[in-house]
This record gives sequence, C-alpha cells and structure tokens, in this order.
Amino acid sequence: MNKKFRISIKEMLSLSSTSHSNVDVDSFDEFVEYLESEGIKSFSLSSSSFHVDYDSYYKRGIDAKDFSKEHFDWLTYDVRDGCRFFDIDIKVKPKKVMKPTRTKNFKLGTFHGKLSPENNSREAKCRNALYLIGNLRVDLSTAEYIDIRILGYEIPLGERGKRIDLLGYDKHHNPWIIELKTDKSSEKIDDVVNQVNDYADLFKPLIPYINKEVKDVFLLDINLTNNIKKMVLIPREYYDGRNVSHINQDDVFVCSISMVRELYDNDGNLTLIDRLGSFDRITLRVHNK
Repeated sequence: MNKKFRISIKEMLSLSSTSHSNVDVDSFDEFVEYLESEGIKSFSLSSSSFHVDYDSYYKRGIDAKDFSKEHFDWLTYDVRDGCRFFDIDIKVKPKKVMKPTRTKNFKLGTFHGKLSPENNSREAKCRNALYLIGNLRVDLSTAEYIDIRILGYEIPLGERGKRIDLLGYDKHHNPWIIELKTDKSSEKIDDVVNQVNDYADLFKPLIPYINKEVKDVFLLDINLTNNIKKMVLIPREYYDGRNVSHINQDDVFVCSISMVRELYDNDGNLTLIDRLGSFDRITLRVHNK
C-alpha cells in the first residue's frame, strides 16, 4: 500500500559522494521513528528546485530532538519533482543490541559480602549504609523531588569486575543506576559519567531477568521500564574546585548527600548515620542543575 508522503533524503557519504533515497511515511510520528531507527542526530532542510518551490528555505544544523511538525509540513506540503530535501549532517550508527550474559542471581534484596568492610574501604561502608537505609530523595527544588527505593547493591552485570554499586527504582518504575565514589577519588567526573553510562548499556538487556527476580525476591509485581536513570553520588568534598555544570541531567545526575559535609571521621569510620540521626530517607543534592 502506498504511503501518504514521500520525503527526499540526501546524505553526504564523502567529500565527493552523495547518496539520494526516498522515505515513504504516513505521518509526522512515523518519520520521527525513522530518524530514531537510522540514528540521525542532526540535519539541514533545503530545496533544489526553487522555481517550483515558492516556499523554499534553508535551515542548517537542526538537532533531531528539535524536529517539529512545522519542519515536517514544509517537507511534505505540495511537493513535486522531489524538490525538497532532508540533508543528513550527522548520522550515528545504532548501537549493537547486546545479548545478556547473566540471567539470574542479581543479589537483589540480600546482604552479601562483609557486613563491616575493612577500615580503609570508605566506599563499601557508605554503600552498605545507603542500602540498609533503603530510601533516597533527589532534591530538585523546594517543591520537586524524586524518591528512589533501593533494590540491591553490587549488582553483577555479567562482565568480570563490572557491578552496579546501588540499584533502585522510582514511582514510575524507572530503574536507577547509582555509582558511588569516595571523597578521596582522583577520577575525573567525565570518566565516572562514562563508567555509569557503560553500566547502563550492560544493564538494559538484563531488565526482563531483573524484573523476574524482583517478583521472586520481593513478591512485588513491579516491571522496571527501559527508561534507565543514572546517578553519580560522591561526598561534597570531591566537588571543591571541580566544575560539573557541563554534564546534562538528562544523561546523569551528579549528586552528594545533603545536610552533612563530612561522612567519615579521622580514622575513616563512617559517621553518616550518627550525623543524620533518626530519619526515613537520605536527601541528595544535585550539583549539575
């Protein structure tokens, strides 16, 4: 069956080579699906036959996320002789779908490893305390926040040495991957962000198996979505002299624990719970908003 619209596509393959093709769609939404499936990130709109296209114009450097119904209407309205073009500026190859290498025993709802880690294991002590408390609140503003319930810690991802420090979910059942670092960490924030993004890619194909384990362990009918949220959680001292404003919240939330600045005493003992006293959750401050 013929589609309602035919859109001309031009892609620069090299400085001397171009590829022309047509895409047939029935609606704006269907064309947006085409952009996503092809990994098209930015493009330009142009016309090659101005004598028959009186409403022609040229727009360059449009992000795919900003593609609007207005752009679509310009491409499809009263088009003859293929005079309007959608010129691909940047096209990213879709990521290869990863097959899960682990399908069970994700350590959800259990306490595994050492209850009291060694004195110098600051990250492990903080991780265990946050897991036992079990509830985090991401403080976005005075009236807006996100509550996260912790499901497990040190979640194995099926690749040697790669584990999620804390795994949680919010009220929309979006999974949260939380990467912890200590105040003494010398890692650059961009490297930590890359790490948590890598973990998210490994986690995504595991979601159906995680959902099964959630039902088996917690007796809850919760299906985590594919809308993976990511967080880097580091004590506030780490951010002194470091700029994190370039990291987009849509990609990763960069956070610290509110109300307390120093989580450890001089001997490296975790004092988080003592400093906060009686509480039902830990509130987090967002540094990249």
